[in-house]
Amino acid sequence: MKILKNATYLNYYIFCALLITIVFASKAMALVDYSKNSVSNSSSKRSAKFAAPSARPSIQSSSGAQSRPSSSRSVDRLGPKMLVLSSYYGTTNVSVSEAEGRVDTIGVAGHVETPFHIYGDISYWQASSSDEALVEDSDYQKGNPNLKVGFNWLNMGPSSYAARVDFFGALSIGVDKSEFGASRTDKEVGANTSKRFENFIGAIGASLILVGRPKDTQELEIGNITRLSAALGWVVSSDIRLAVEGAAYKIRSASEDSGNDDQNPLADDLSFSVVSPKIFLGLTPFMELELGAHLRTKEPSTEQNLIKAKLHNISGAYGNSVYGGLSFSL
Repeated sequence: MKILKNATYLNYYIFCALLITIVFASKAMALVDYSKNSVSNSSSKRSAKFAAPSARPSIQSSSGAQSRPSSSRSVDRLGPKMLVLSSYYGTTNVSVSEAEGRVDTIGVAGHVETPFHIYGDISYWQASSSDEALVEDSDYQKGNPNLKVGFNWLNMGPSSYAARVDFFGALSIGVDKSEFGASRTDKEVGANTSKRFENFIGAIGASLILVGRPKDTQELEIGNITRLSAALGWVVSSDIRLAVEGAAYKIRSASEDSGNDDQNPLADDLSFSVVSPKIFLGLTPFMELELGAHLRTKEPSTEQNLIKAKLHNISGAYGNSVYGGLSFSL
């Protein structure tokens, strides 16, 4: 557990170093030449800043960690970003299968764009809880690393009315000796489509999570998971954006013939839905603050202990949550 704590502190030290770098960079950019050419260039930059950003709308369709902010290709994030680094903190009020408590989550994520219509995401999270009904160890424990690769199949129209279609695949890597991270390795495939209308963006998406078999026999074995989502974003100003996303999940029951007599399979199909409002505040040209919540509108109903399925990587699976995150983009 000391290694996990050191890793957590290291994440915060890295984030603080980036923040200090940004502050000093901003001070340096303030030393400008006030000649005629400089004034002209400054006016052009101000005009460009307040112009509508170029459209790269899409919705986040891969499942994120509990209280995790949106990926860099969600409907709420506009404009091409070649590299985005982010960190976040969130808290979830767990209420499922007669288990109640609070789970705190921290995580880091990265997003990379390429000039070849291919993008990639990587993320990692840890979680902790002091409630004995949920975990035995109150220290931060490791979650599942997630890798994602997407391809922009279609991008057409002017920036104010752009339409696009993306396909993606993702991999959630199993971990051992964790009360939050699942021991199984899950794969996900899906598609997103979106359309922009001036300062508004509408988007829909669908994905299928191909759930692996858990290595830990104490985990609840579940079947594949389907996700359908719809989102709407609004560019209020150059520094303020709003978005709301709704998602519906269906968890299939596991096969009774699991190949392992010790495995505990999910007996019935389950479904739940989540609404996620978000606000994005531009702090500097390179830094953005995101605040949001995942509000469960329908909860899964089962007599089995769903906590043992370890679905902490799906926002809203275990209860309502709030989060905040900072993103640094290049």
